[in-house]
Amino acid sequence: MADGDRPLTLGEKRSLARRRDRDLLQRLAREPDPVVIELVAKNPIIGERDMVRLLASRSLLGVAFRRVFSVPRWASNYAARLAALQNPAAPMVLSLAFIPLLQRPDIRRVKNAANLPHPLRMLAAAALETELSPS
Repeated sequence: MADGDRPLTLGEKRSLARRRDRDLLQRLAREPDPVVIELVAKNPIIGERDMVRLLASRSLLGVAFRRVFSVPRWASNYAARLAALQNPAAPMVLSLAFIPLLQRPDIRRVKNAANLPHPLRMLAAAALETELSPS
């Protein structure tokens, strides 16, 4: 992102993340700064589809996942939690916490997902065996 011939400063990007321009927010969602990501996540114009796309990105940094889920709207959003859990770049502690909150079919998918870390797959298997899941 650039303003004319010069790159935008971090402060400018953070300011722009508060605007109600969906195209601009989608571009800002690719920024590496976790505060910019958090501001995008807090912006009411960002929808579930936008957030799921962001959380599925392998380039998203671990701290950015934490910033997104510090926003109550996304902390309680099933699709957002599932997208993060299915991303191998997500922090392990976050992904592990989401397993018991999943529905059984999604737990099965996690258990069988070869691209996910072994501890996640093992917890998913244990959740299926012990009926740890809510549904």
